[in-house]
Amino acid sequence: MKHPLNLLRRAGALWLLFLAACTEAVMPDPPSPATARPAVADYRAELVTTVKGVTGSARLLVRADRVRVETDGARRSSIMIARFDRARLWLLVPAMNRYAELPLDAMNDLLPPFFEPGLTIVRQRLGTETLDGRPVVKSAVRVVRRNGREYRGTLWEEPAFAACPVKWQDAGGEVTAEWREVAAGPLPDVLFEIPVGYQPLPQQAAEARRRGGD
Repeated sequence: MKHPLNLLRRAGALWLLFLAACTEAVMPDPPSPATARPAVADYRAELVTTVKGVTGSARLLVRADRVRVETDGARRSSIMIARFDRARLWLLVPAMNRYAELPLDAMNDLLPPFFEPGLTIVRQRLGTETLDGRPVVKSAVRVVRRNGREYRGTLWEEPAFAACPVKWQDAGGEVTAEWREVAAGPLPDVLFEIPVGYQPLPQQAAEARRRGGD
């Protein structure tokens, strides 16, 4: 049997490739002033990401300071919960009722940058388009995270729901992410917590016991 953490890391590999490609893109700085991203209303969506011709999808559940990402593999599913308010990342293995807890900074490249509170985006408006029947604004952007890391590319946004992107593409055209079937509405707190009955993965439980004995 494959190690549970290896399965979780493999489930997040597409995110890692996504972020790596984004950071390699280069474009001139747009002249528009930097603006903070609007507060994120609760929403659900499907995130479809294509990296160098390889496409994957995940279910998203998003709140202002927390994100839940659900992915289904051929043999088992995995769940990532990012809690920006606690600076923690929880990786869940539902088939085993197990979880791993990590500092958010340890694996935050598993998520695209658009979920992080306090994100700043510098836009150069390129025009308007229609995507999936929705009117959207297309902009060349420089995305700046709180830690100073930057991503450059093209962003499509729906004015009626600016807190959620519609589409993102890196400047090299190798990476595309689309937010589909977006549905706004309150999400229960329990979706962003470790489920009742889940136990730490064995190696984390052993480490916790060792720390308790120090």
